Amino acid sequence: MSQSLLELRNVSMSFGGMRVNDDISFSIGKGERVALIGPNGAGKTTLVNVISGDLTPSQGTVHLAGVDVTALPISDRVDAGLIRTFQITRLFKSLTVAQNVALAVMQRKGLTRNMFSSPIDRPDVRLEWERALGTLGIAHLADRQVSQLAYGQQRLLDLAMSYG
Repeated sequence: MSQSLLELRNVSMSFGGMRVNDDISFSIGKGERVALIGPNGAGKTTLVNVISGDLTPSQGTVHLAGVDVTALPISDRVDAGLIRTFQITRLFKSLTVAQNVALAVMQRKGLTRNMFSSPIDRPDVRLEWERALGTLGIAHLADRQVSQLAYGQQRLLDLAMSYG
């Protein structure tokens, strides 16, 4: 049995006397995909906020690759490989797919002040955007303008921007 990449153990979240999440446990392994579904008000966003570190659970623990990260801030979870995207994409539609990911990589690395050359040409940045696009299977779209992408491709681009 392989180690879980993400595991929740008996996670509960309460706000005052209202229990929003109650004793949630699950694990996700490498290559698995899961969906979190439910009606409005079911606690989906609260659970995602607990996983990402935006909220600390009232009970239970969150583990990344076997390490308890329950008390770690969002930035440490990102460093450990946990990324989160949001429902609405915020893409530069007049730029290419590669340029969007390169800008995200440069932002994360604190290189946005060095914008005198094309961000996609920096070798260290290029390596990261190529890896992210390749991992998500959209490397063939690198030179395409974002405004030409289908919605599903834009969602994958959003993930790629978080991936780097």
